[in-house]
Amino acid sequence: MLNITRFIITLTSCIIVLLIATSLISKNLFDFSIPKQKNILVLGNSHPECAINDSILPNVFNLAQSGTGYFYDYVKAREVIAENSQIDTVIIGYTYGDMAKEMDSWFDGKEKIKFKLRNYFFLFNFNDYLALLKANPLDVLSQTPQAIGYNLYMSYKGYTYLGGFNYLKRNKLEEAKRRLENQQILESNSEVSKYQSIYLQKIYTYCNKNNIVLILLNTPIHPLGEEYRKNLKTNYYKFASQKLPKAILVNDSNLKLPESFYADLNHLNFKGAHEYSEFLKQNKFKQRIVNDTLASQN
Repeated sequence: MLNITRFIITLTSCIIVLLIATSLISKNLFDFSIPKQKNILVLGNSHPECAINDSILPNVFNLAQSGTGYFYDYVKAREVIAENSQIDTVIIGYTYGDMAKEMDSWFDGKEKIKFKLRNYFFLFNFNDYLALLKANPLDVLSQTPQAIGYNLYMSYKGYTYLGGFNYLKRNKLEEAKRRLENQQILESNSEVSKYQSIYLQKIYTYCNKNNIVLILLNTPIHPLGEEYRKNLKTNYYKFASQKLPKAILVNDSNLKLPESFYADLNHLNFKGAHEYSEFLKQNKFKQRIVNDTLASQN
């Protein structure tokens, strides 16, 4: 029994040492620098990932990534901005459903921990890891060792595995329309995601302290997708106005675009991204509510 205990202690100690060592190596080798003319950092999930083509916008660096919750956006923002002093604006994807209670699983869910922790571990500080550990200790502990290899892999891959514009070619709009035919419009629910709320407000506070403009951006979605989520708008505007009063809200979700510009009901394809990026280039990121009367009611 004593030998088994010694073995477990030795193994655990080795894993901890390797985690710390590879994290430090990765962070030192990782090239955090972005072009000096890129003063706008884009974060968020698949909505801005597929909608903002930063090759069209010379001062924008898109680091949004599919399936990413605000916890990982906060970690990215903190570490990337610290190494790129020219960043004076952060754009964060903010859609009608991003604050929904079920979004808690994007922080403490098994699948998110499995595929996100390993890539982001080298960016964590102690409090980041501890927050995840408290939320889901079993899955965090079981998935942590894989970060040893991924720490070194990330130093080689660079920003590629942390986000970037997704040149989406798929065309699943008609399929998505058929699926929606049998679904009822979402009901409003005032209960918000605990973790999304915490970390979006952390991003907000970080930007305020560092004199960085924060823009909450809702990128274009198909009109049927807009209709499906219409009952979520009240809470969407309410949270922004009450919790993030100094942020700029840009809601382009119902911006009119041709059918051929959508990959599905929620995302733009590469043609839509080109059109929308050109639109942003001309209109800048001004506070903008498109055809929405709800905004004035809240």
